[in-house]
Amino acid sequence: AAQIITDVARTDLKRVLATVLDQDELIDEIASRSCEHSNGFDKITLISPNDKAFQLRLHTWLPTRRLVKPEDVHNHSWDFTSIVLFGSLRMQQYEISKEGLAMFHYRYGVQPFDATIKYIAKRRLTCVLDLQMMPGSTYTLSHKVFHRALTEEIATATLLLQGPFLSNDASIFTTTRLRLNEKSELPMKWFKRSDLKPKLQETLKLLRRWTLR
Repeated sequence: AAQIITDVARTDLKRVLATVLDQDELIDEIASRSCEHSNGFDKITLISPNDKAFQLRLHTWLPTRRLVKPEDVHNHSWDFTSIVLFGSLRMQQYEISKEGLAMFHYRYGVQPFDATIKYIAKRRLTCVLDLQMMPGSTYTLSHKVFHRALTEEIATATLLLQGPFLSNDASIFTTTRLRLNEKSELPMKWFKRSDLKPKLQETLKLLRRWTLR
């Protein structure tokens, strides 16, 4: 998976984004499954087959949208591989422990998808790995690993290859209580063409300045 995503990032991604930007119907299709993520980045799903066997996504932290708080610690219901395209990313991994940072534990269902966030209990988590990832760095994480990604005050983007679903739920750990909507869901802003197009244009411009090793 790491070799696949590295090859795509080096040889195909700029061409794909340029092609998308020339076709409004493709922008509309991608926008319909892309959103502002509650963890402070733009989640842009480029490819998502009907069988959900995989997804190929851009995650972008652009100057127009800065984090107001650190990303929540979380895991997923699928394994993934990611490559840093430009900027830098600090990847931290955590384990539940008797000592450590006190956090609120939430869980939501994914098979079938249920966006309702359920509070579980207070936990303590300890950071067991803290790495700085630079352009060209790749990493693969199991769905079982609790983690978070932190960015500096510079534009950053990653290309992520998500694998098939491997569990029925996933967890979120926060230092403060989550602010949920009336349905006990995290507020989500889905993109329209007018939202997504300038983000893709800016991402492509920044990609052209970087040459991955």
